Amino acid sequence: MLFPGRWNFEEGPDFKQAKISVDGDILTGDIEIHRFPEDWIRHGHHKDERYSDVILHVVGGFTKSDLLKDTKTSTLPTIILPDKFIKAPVLDNIQKYPHGYCASKFSKFSDETLSTFFEDIGEKRFLDKVSTITHDILKDGIETAFLKSFFDSCGYKKNRHEFIELFNRFFEYDIETLTTKEAVAVLWGESRLLPEPGTPGFSGEMDKFIEKIWQRWWKIRKGTRDKITWHLSGVRPLNNPYRRLAAVTVFISKFGIKPFAVILDEFNSILDISEVWKKFKKLLVCRDDLWDRYSTPFHILNKKAAVLGEARGLDIMVNVVLPFIYAYSDINSLDVIKEKALLARKLLPACQSNIVLKICSQRWLIPHERALLVFNSSAKQQGAIFIHQNFCESGQMDCIKCSIYSFLNR
Repeated sequence: MLFPGRWNFEEGPDFKQAKISVDGDILTGDIEIHRFPEDWIRHGHHKDERYSDVILHVVGGFTKSDLLKDTKTSTLPTIILPDKFIKAPVLDNIQKYPHGYCASKFSKFSDETLSTFFEDIGEKRFLDKVSTITHDILKDGIETAFLKSFFDSCGYKKNRHEFIELFNRFFEYDIETLTTKEAVAVLWGESRLLPEPGTPGFSGEMDKFIEKIWQRWWKIRKGTRDKITWHLSGVRPLNNPYRRLAAVTVFISKFGIKPFAVILDEFNSILDISEVWKKFKKLLVCRDDLWDRYSTPFHILNKKAAVLGEARGLDIMVNVVLPFIYAYSDINSLDVIKEKALLARKLLPACQSNIVLKICSQRWLIPHERALLVFNSSAKQQGAIFIHQNFCESGQMDCIKCSIYSFLNR
């Protein structure tokens, strides 16, 4: 065991980005732990792409099960440990995410110095996004590239690929000839998320919605095709694909199938750049009279919530809207707009926290509560994410070999 990796407290393999040596060969990937060897099959990991990078299977017992003969497990290096070592620990955050070597170095800098450092690094992540987006704009055109990126962002963690598949199916239609209501019907119909009309168990208003969508889509559909395989298990009710799709339909209803031109005009109309999020918050938040109250056609939420709320809207502003405005301005030599976008990036508030930011605050900051001051804007958060991805994760959390630690240790 060269490096145990990062303990994963979300779905997927138990440890991420580990490094091991097997008969002199160095392997880098994930580690999965089970009580019994056959749990690999029993839990469905052999059919789950999230486990395709597993390099080591750690088990607590060995049984003479035919399941062990499955090729999906037989090729994995396996360690058999005494049962007493295979247990579910109760850990605090310090034990989950122990301090990295850089924590002692970062502790010598003021909150202001660290904030400036992460904000500057955040610009690198921003420009990396711009580079990718520029390629997409030149290949597909600004409106298609922007809408595709919006679809992708609505996929969130588990359904990004599925939303891109829906986007591709949507663009198989002559979308410029569709009315807004027809476009919405195509999206719902091609998603195959809605049940057949007349299926029992719906409220009256949901039944009417389903019937209305089917009546429109049935007339213009392109025929039978394979269903999109949506990932519904383990998804929070507010992030359910039904609601995210509803957000896409509201967005298209508001801006049409060429939304970027409208968004760019809105950005240009802002005279006080410090007001950028105040104005765009109203544009990006999507509400629907029906789907604000449902997680699926069968389940009503306990509390009404926008299908695309302020927190997700801010994520889209950070990762889609501003990078696209900058990239488009750069391509067309609109230097004033480009610099305005770069300034707006620094003025956006902090996004909602995620597992990466939690790891950063625990591993780098002493005490970790400093994150409230150090990562108090989305630009600074982006800097933290950039360092984590390009140094911590890519280096398998091997602090002693990290170039940032080496630089700070000079």
